[in-house]
Parts: sequence; structure tokens; C-alpha cells
Amino acid sequence: MGKTVRFACGAASVVTFVIGVLLIIAGLVVVLKVVPDQTKKTIKEQKQLIKYKNGTYNDYTKDWANPKYISRIQYWVYDYKNPISIINRGQLPDMDEKGPYTYVETTTNDIDGMQDDDRMLTYTQHIKYVFDPTQSCLGCDPLVDKVLVPDVSYFVAMQTLTELPLGALCQQLFPTLPCELIEEEYETVILSLIDDALAAFKAGPFIEVTIDKLLISGYEPPFYTRFIQNVADFICLLLQTPPSQCVVSSPQNVSYGQTLNYTSPHYTILTGKGDYQRVGFIQSFTMENQYNESQPWITNGTLLPAAWWSDCGGDIQASLHARTIRGNTGDFFPSFLKTTDVVPIYVDSICRSIDMTYQKKMYLRSSIGDPVKTVASASRCSTIFTIRTPVTHATQTELWTSADAKMQTGTILMAHKRMQINVMANQFPNISTMSVFMPGAYPIYWLNESFYADQGTVHDIKSDLINQVKLYKIICYSVVGLGGLLMLLSLLSMFGVIYAQRHKDD
Repeated sequence: MGKTVRFACGAASVVTFVIGVLLIIAGLVVVLKVVPDQTKKTIKEQKQLIKYKNGTYNDYTKDWANPKYISRIQYWVYDYKNPISIINRGQLPDMDEKGPYTYVETTTNDIDGMQDDDRMLTYTQHIKYVFDPTQSCLGCDPLVDKVLVPDVSYFVAMQTLTELPLGALCQQLFPTLPCELIEEEYETVILSLIDDALAAFKAGPFIEVTIDKLLISGYEPPFYTRFIQNVADFICLLLQTPPSQCVVSSPQNVSYGQTLNYTSPHYTILTGKGDYQRVGFIQSFTMENQYNESQPWITNGTLLPAAWWSDCGGDIQASLHARTIRGNTGDFFPSFLKTTDVVPIYVDSICRSIDMTYQKKMYLRSSIGDPVKTVASASRCSTIFTIRTPVTHATQTELWTSADAKMQTGTILMAHKRMQINVMANQFPNISTMSVFMPGAYPIYWLNESFYADQGTVHDIKSDLINQVKLYKIICYSVVGLGGLLMLLSLLSMFGVIYAQRHKDD
């Protein structure tokens, strides 16, 4: 082999080797840096609630305003079988479980406007519930099926009557009457009235209602209605006031679930402008006060109204952390999640913020913050009725709130919200008929609310982002492979030249 040929082959090998190295570097840079940065930039630009100058919204906002998720909520209701033994003998409850009663959800988010240079958005969520017999237990009809359950209004009334002085109760019921004239000696009369009322009205701590009245339409609290009026008549007798001035207005119906047409509070949230990872974070909300229409419930920034938190004692402590609204309502999930990230979500049905932590390719609720003084309400937190939501139905994992989300985009593919609603019932030793009643948390129902991404959403994720990223990676890895091949060929060529030179020398 001539010297010129060997030089040319050597030069070609070096050039080929350099080109191979450059291709590998370029491919790795694109795969490890350019593609992730471009993907992040694309998601950052798209994952914002944006209103254009022509008055239209971007696709991300449109999809959120009219979500395509397949949603349903299922209830399993407890039917108490031994109420007499519970009341008279202090026995533990014996219950049957009925269900599931399944309702299909249709959700819309009505946008009211934007403010603060489009960094804030105000909206109201509307949810319609329709009973689905095909997904419910065989032959189940919520309008016909009945269950015997603890009457939460009974325990609220009993707690009030046994702890509140008669004069103070008079002041609450009739602020214009001279309640200060009621003497303390009449306080014990109330206790005897309660015992008489239990026998006369046949109203006690349990009530038989239909599933629909328990969960949806609500039922009139019999003991609360009848006995409070009885107390009012007694107050009028003491004060020698005409009966027409002591008429107690009918209380609101008791419902443990929701109406068929639910309207959320009026939320103010972040649009993601300036920080796309905080899109949807709640900044405040306003909601109707069903007890005083002129004074709506308003949060103090991200602090829930103090009036929602009761004065119950025991080992339950008040906490600003528990009252603080953290995160969004669960409609949004951060992008580019790490397994160490904690995702806060505000669950409006229990008026609490929960923390989602990564576990086994899913984000699960790890805690609901510090214990609180309240009792989340039977009607979206603003009623007087006391309930609690401890995990008692099954294993803790089964009742966790969970979400299966794409770690890169933050798109939720599937989510479950599971919880059990219980009535906190006290023992009343001064009332003979309730002196042996076992205090504690009495279950009413447990629910599973499920959300599934539709096939269109899954297809859009794949076509808009995942498939593109895969294509870029395939091209880049092909370039890296080509670079490696060129390097291999150049090395073989160099070895060939060296071998030929040594063979010639020999």
C-alpha cells in the first residue's frame, strides 16, 4: 500500500471517527437536553388558563371548562338492625350494608372572568347527578329503599338542650323576648321534658328514611322540629308571652350527600401565568350562607371561615394548618412530578386539604393535615350538623384518595376519592333513656367517587406529546447509533492501515 493511500485512509478514519463522536454528542445532547427542554417549554405554554384578546380561550382552558372525564359516585349505606339494644343496653351496632347506589356525574366549570393581569380566574363549578340503575345493586331504587340510621339532628338538639342554659336558649330562639327573666330553677325542667318527649313523640336517636332522602332530597328532623317547639311553648308560658310570638321556624332538611344539581363555591384561582406548576391553586372563595343570605361565607384568603369549626372538646385540636386551603380542587396536577413531590389538593366535600404522596406508580393521600375542631358538614361544610370522616370501613389503603397521573404532563388518567361518613354521637347520662347509650362514631355510609380519562384524552396525550417525544428519541438514538457505527468503522480502518504497514515492514 502506497504512502499516499495510507495517509488518505488514515485521514478518512480520523474524520470518520470525529464525525461519529460529534453525532453521538449531538444525539445525546438532543435526547438529554433539547427534547426535555422543548417538551417542558411546550407544556409550560399550554398548561395555563389563557384568554385571548378575541375573547376565546386556549384548548387547555376549554377542556377544563367542559371536562370529558367519565365520572360517577357510588354509595354503600348502613342499615341498623338493633336500635333498641343500642339505646337500652349499650350494645354495639349490628348493621347491614346496602348498595352500591350509583350516580353518574356531569361537570361544567363556568368561568366568570379574569383579573390581576390574567393571573387570577374566578369560576363556579356545577355538577349534575343522575341515578344509574345499571351500575347499582340489582333491584335497588333510592326512592323506595329504606334504611334505619342515626339521626344527626337528634344529637345536635340533645347536645344543645343539655348544655345550653334555658335563658341562653331562649335568647337564641327569640332575641326580642325578655329571656333574662327566666330563673335558673327551671333548668331541670328541660331534662324531664326531654324524657317525656321521647315517649310522646316516639322520636329518638334513629330514624327510618329512604336512600333518596338520606343522600339527596333530605328529611325533616322529627325530634328537632317537635321538641324545640315544645320548649318554645314552655318558654312562652314562663314569660307569659302570647303563643304567636313563640313559633319556631322549620329547620332545614337533613341530607348527608348532595343535591342532584350541586353548585360549588365561587372560587378565585391562579391561571398559571408566571408559574404553570401552580395553575388552579385556590386563593379564596365565596359561597352562599343558607342561614343568612345577606352574609355569604367568605374565606380569609386561603383560610376557611372560622364559623365552620365547632367547639367540640376531647383530644381534637384547632389548627391553622387544618383550616388552610392548599392546592387546587383536584382538577389539575403538576407536571414533571418527582417521586419525592407532595401534591396538595383541597377536597370541598369535606372542606379539608389533603397531601398526595407517590406510592407504587400512583399518588395517594398520605394525610389530611392536623386534627381539627370541626366536624365537616353534612352539606358541604356549612350546616350545623356534626359528622366525622374517619377510616373505619375497610383497610386504610382501600379508603385512600388516589390518582394515576402522567408524571411528565400531570394529566390525570384515573382518580378515586373514598371516604366514610359517620355521626359523632354522645352519651347523655342525665337523660334516663340515653344513660347507657354507647358514645362514638356511628357509620352512615361510605362512598367511592371515580374519575376516568376518556379514550379521546388518552389519544390526545399520545398523539400530541408522547408519540412526538418517542419519535424525537428514536431519531436521536439512531443518530447516536450511526455515530457509534462510524467510530467503529474508523477504528477498523485505522487497524487495517496499521496492520498493512506492519505486514509491509515484515
